[in-house]
Amino acid sequence: MYEVLKQQLFDCNWDDGFSFPQNLLNDDECDLALALDIFYLADGYGYIQNYPNVDYGTEDWLNFIETLMKDIIEGRYKKTDNHYEIPLTKVQKYKLNKLGVPKILISDI
Repeated sequence: MYEVLKQQLFDCNWDDGFSFPQNLLNDDECDLALALDIFYLADGYGYIQNYPNVDYGTEDWLNFIETLMKDIIEGRYKKTDNHYEIPLTKVQKYKLNKLGVPKILISDI
């Protein structure tokens, strides 16, 4: 089932809005790896890099990304055997770490 969710995520047209990714996040099979994948596909990096001075994006995007980040940090999505490699360089991770970004958002699982 996890692989089906992952394939659906990659087939998703982000121009259609956030209802489909939100449905994936609400699925019982959604784990931390998939939630992080969705976070970064939705430009989570841009959000945390500019936080708290995010001055771009739609209100829908801001609501989506802020809620998803909060849910990840608060442990809504459990770590499973599925792995995710954060798509950032060591320098990007270092800079975000210096900004105080929670490790869960910048560490491979």
